[in-house]
Amino acid sequence: MLFSSSPIRRRTFSCMRGDLTIRGTEYRPNGEKLPIAIVCHGFMANQQTVRQYTMALAKIGYCAYCFDFCGGSVPPLGRSDGATTDMSVLTEVQDLEAVMHMDVFREITPYTGRVLIVHGTADGIVKPDYAKKAAEAYANAELHLIDGGAHGFNRRHDTEAIRYLTAFAAL
Repeated sequence: MLFSSSPIRRRTFSCMRGDLTIRGTEYRPNGEKLPIAIVCHGFMANQQTVRQYTMALAKIGYCAYCFDFCGGSVPPLGRSDGATTDMSVLTEVQDLEAVMHMDVFREITPYTGRVLIVHGTADGIVKPDYAKKAAEAYANAELHLIDGGAHGFNRRHDTEAIRYLTAFAAL
């Protein structure tokens, strides 16, 4: 779809990286199951310097986001928390990861049915903190952390997970 004529909805968002708030803007055309693009600004700039790219992506059918890196903008133009002296390429990566995961949690929030989340405490691929965040995002979630469970459970962990599953699914 090249340059949609549908209106683009603009909405501000925020998400957290530790104690710091990341603030940005979403540009969303009409439609469902849209591809996503996140546009990042350069050093000592801010989201306004890349807004035209974000809007262009929204016009061709993307749900597009731009945001201010924590500490990465010239004051007072940046709206995210943080001091420039605490900002690095590594913190920028962490900010980007926080924004990427924010959309997932916003999408699951409207679901009000029962949810079971079983997650291993030793998962090195999907950190247990994501399971905790998901449990907080759902209105009616039950979270069970399996001590020592990795991304793929072993037989002992499977047995524990099945016990949680059968108790949850019992009619």
